[in-house]
Amino acid sequence: MAFEQMFFFILFRLSLFLFYLLIKTEKRPKSSFPFRSLSQKILLSAAADAISVCVFRAV
Repeated sequence: MAFEQMFFFILFRLSLFLFYLLIKTEKRPKSSFPFRSLSQKILLSAAADAISVCVFRAV
């Protein structure tokens, strides 16, 4: 049980770090949609999935 909690805590911290990297490295495009490149969309969806899994496991 402790290993599982530690794994999801690390996953949560990694997803927050991915969000931080996306926001920090984002170049402001002229359009209103901030994440244009495919790699940024993939990283954003992976981070969002990791956060939703961690929240689901916490509940």
